[in-house]
Amino acid sequence: MNRKLIYNALGISMKHFIAKNEYPSIDSSIISDKNCEEIRSHLYGLASDDAKLKEQMVRLLSRGIIEEVREKEDAYIFLLNITYKSEHYLVELKLKQFEWSFTSLHYVGEASKVKKYSVYAGLATLMIGFIAFLFFYLVPLQSLTQEIEHVIDHQELPEPQEIKENNPIDVSNLSLDQIENAALQHQHKLIPITEYDELNQTIMELKEREKEATEKNQTSVMEAPEKVSITIRPGMQSSEIATLMYEAGLARSQKEISQLFTELQIHNKIRAGTFEISTDATYFDLINILTKQ
Repeated sequence: MNRKLIYNALGISMKHFIAKNEYPSIDSSIISDKNCEEIRSHLYGLASDDAKLKEQMVRLLSRGIIEEVREKEDAYIFLLNITYKSEHYLVELKLKQFEWSFTSLHYVGEASKVKKYSVYAGLATLMIGFIAFLFFYLVPLQSLTQEIEHVIDHQELPEPQEIKENNPIDVSNLSLDQIENAALQHQHKLIPITEYDELNQTIMELKEREKEATEKNQTSVMEAPEKVSITIRPGMQSSEIATLMYEAGLARSQKEISQLFTELQIHNKIRAGTFEISTDATYFDLINILTKQ
């Protein structure tokens, strides 16, 4: 894998990278039973059956965004940023001899609104760059073409009958100085054909990334979160409530949510009653629901 390929991999989804570069696809075989235990300790609410959990993880990994690629001995390490229930996780995959393997998963933090909007801000930046390219390169190029045609009109050309019908005019007799002078008069810039091709390639890649981001956004909108019902009885201890939330799939672990209750000193503020709570609710959403008067 050359450096250019590594650079082009950054910022795109794993699914798009694999399809574009014809790498082996990711399937459930890369996730071991031991990996399933590690994944459940971080991602709550996943299927209890290992086979279904692996299928869920394959979908998450395919949509994951590549943040880093590095070489390690005779393998490549990919760091993917995946989003699950409004929280960010970093997944490490290893590619060795064209075979993928799941290495590790780490919790990064809650997905803030700023991070969600940054995708759209990034797309807006790309679009502004694309428009600037059209204005500063293509529009001057069109004006330059018109100027060249004007120069041609003042050259001594063969008689009309000597020019073959439907054939373009041969401009090989124009000197480079004439073309450069015309560009200079109109404050235009001449660029080599190789640079123009590179700009064209960049535009195509920007369009592909924009399409990928749009598809990802549409997918996240279509997947509506489920809701679970929990009932808190009067007099329940905070540890009992934490266990109830863990069993309902609303917390990663009973210990984690119980510690949060203690640190925030809200064990005496939790209301009794029955609550309908979305499975993608964050811990702060849960606390707000349980303590809101």
